[in-house]
Amino acid sequence: MTNETKKCPFCGEEILVAAKKCKHCGEWLDKVESNETKDCPICGETISANSATCEHCGESLLNKKETPGKNANTEKFPDELKKFNWGAFLTGWIWGLGNNVRIALWTLIGLLSFIPVLGILVAFAVFAFQIWLGINGNKLAWESKQWNSIEQFNDVQKKWAMWSAIVVVGIPFVISFVISFVYSFSQAFNSASMGY
Repeated sequence: MTNETKKCPFCGEEILVAAKKCKHCGEWLDKVESNETKDCPICGETISANSATCEHCGESLLNKKETPGKNANTEKFPDELKKFNWGAFLTGWIWGLGNNVRIALWTLIGLLSFIPVLGILVAFAVFAFQIWLGINGNKLAWESKQWNSIEQFNDVQKKWAMWSAIVVVGIPFVISFVISFVYSFSQAFNSASMGY
């Protein structure tokens, strides 16, 4: 590290000494300007109390559950988010990938529903699991991904619900319409070619 740079206390990347905002993680460095300090548990050097990374040894001071801005650190899950999540219910594993909720990948077991006899049991189990995802989806998504605000979270989940409805209801409807149109057209064409 040169004299003109320092390590960002949030991400540990090298930044200019005069920087007001880290170009790597986007954190404002004026948050760090407090006089409170603590000792790094790794190297023992004195660092800023709200540092996420030691500027001396470069080690992260966070465990996996304690990421800056991570909602898992809030004392209580917001009451206004305690509602059914249609995106989680309708698109299961796809929603899970988009919201970093890996437990939703269990809905892929639904592919086993094509196996005779066992398939009906699997289909019921997956349906029950998707209901559970719908009930608990907001909490799972809130705790597993970084959100700027409740409004941003609600906007994203509303988009998931809308696109899930389009995928689950709209696309099969369009396919059914196209198939019936093609079938009607082919019937009319066959009738006309046979002279009826």
